Amino acid sequence: MAIQYQQENQLFSLNTKRTTYQMKVDTKGFLLHLYYGGKISGNMAYLLTYYDRGFSGNPADAGNDRTYSLDALPQEYPQAGAGDYRSSALVIRNADGSEYCDLRYVSHRIRDGKYGLNGLPAVFAAEREAQTLEIILEDAVSHVQVSLLYGVLEAEDIITRNDVIRNGGDTEFVIKKAASACLDF
Repeated sequence: MAIQYQQENQLFSLNTKRTTYQMKVDTKGFLLHLYYGGKISGNMAYLLTYYDRGFSGNPADAGNDRTYSLDALPQEYPQAGAGDYRSSALVIRNADGSEYCDLRYVSHRIRDGKYGLNGLPAVFAAEREAQTLEIILEDAVSHVQVSLLYGVLEAEDIITRNDVIRNGGDTEFVIKKAASACLDF
C-alpha cells in the first residue's frame, strides 16, 4: 500500500519507490507536516519541537501553554489569521471583513486510483497504479472546507497534491489566496 494511516498516532505516510511524505493530526486537530525525503518506515513526529515560545500566537484552545505555537509548527496547509505569521497557503476574507480561518481535521479517506481535475491538466493513472488520500479540514465557525488531495504513484516515484475549497456554510467569503501546497524546509 502506497498510503498508510496509523489510527493510534493519526499518522499518514505516503510512500513511493524511493520517498516518503509524512504528516499527522495533532491533539488540537491541526494537520502538521513531518517529513518529506528518502523512504523511511518510522514515525517522524519526534521532529516536532515544543518549548517556551514567549508571546508567539497561539490558538485559543492552547490556553496558557506557551510551548504550543502555530507560528513554529510545520503546518500542512497554513491559513491566515490563526497565529501563524509565515506565508499562508490560504487567505479567506469572511463576510464580516475579517481574514481568519481556523482549519481543523474532520476526516479522511483512502481509495485506489488517482483523483482527477476537471478541465485541468493532470497526471493520470489506472486504478491499480495509484492511490488517493483525501483529508478534509474545516473551520468550525465559517464552515470553510478544504479537501487536500494527494495522489501517490508508487512505482513512478510521484506524489501529486491538490486542494478543493468549498463553502459549507450560509455566508459568503472571498478567497484572496489559495495555494495547492505549502512546504516548510
